[in-house]
Amino acid sequence: MNVVIDRLPKRQKLIKSRSICPFCKTPLSFRDLLPIVSFVLLGGKCRYCKKKIDKTLPLVEILAGVMFILVMSIDGGIGGVGIVEKLYYLAIFSVLLAVFFMDLKYGVIEDKLVLAGVFIWGFYTVFSKAGILYFYYTSLRGDAFGKYLIKAGFLNSLFVRELKEVFLSLLCAVILFLFFYFLAFITRGRGIGGGDVKFAFLMGLILGFPKIIPAFFLSFLTGALVSLILILLRKKTIKQTVPFGPFLVFGAVLGLLFGEGIVSWYLKFL
Repeated sequence: MNVVIDRLPKRQKLIKSRSICPFCKTPLSFRDLLPIVSFVLLGGKCRYCKKKIDKTLPLVEILAGVMFILVMSIDGGIGGVGIVEKLYYLAIFSVLLAVFFMDLKYGVIEDKLVLAGVFIWGFYTVFSKAGILYFYYTSLRGDAFGKYLIKAGFLNSLFVRELKEVFLSLLCAVILFLFFYFLAFITRGRGIGGGDVKFAFLMGLILGFPKIIPAFFLSFLTGALVSLILILLRKKTIKQTVPFGPFLVFGAVLGLLFGEGIVSWYLKFL
């Protein structure tokens, strides 16, 4: 993930080139690249020039490890209980992690990263929906009562239900994309950038309805609060911009993990 975060905005090769120290340009060996361990053993400094290593590197490694453990240990909390669902969420969370730190460090969300997320969602959606239909078809056709259900249109109803779910996700993606595009237009790119607009489309796809609602509001709420705190602490002025991508990612993660629970709580509260 660190390779993607650092090299993609710089248009560098992701696979075929070795990692080097950004200061002395010395190629790094295997012992310099052990996640977390190398940073600790080297005291946070390059082995060769003694310049300080970017502290976001071990932070990404730690968060990636925690993310993998959580996804593989949680059943149902993010909507998936099987290995395929878990692999899907690992891939999506990896994209979100890269978007968070890429925008935080370089103020950009690369199109290739967003496209990777869209491709992952599309592949998983087709695979999972087809798998559900095939499972019910093979289960029912071998059963005497199941054959009557097929004739009665059960599979057709199931197909329409799954198609409706995909349509709602696409609708959420388009609406969110248009809304962010409008914000980018009226602010002339100062408040919302092109990367945020495209990432909003991906958010709509992976969250769908109703998870997108709490994710949307939490993104803007945390973004406004952090911006206000930075202004009060004089770290930023009111005319300066703060990368919005990390807040969108924060909202997306909370939406994936707790979105339906937040919506249920809110409706009960009302």
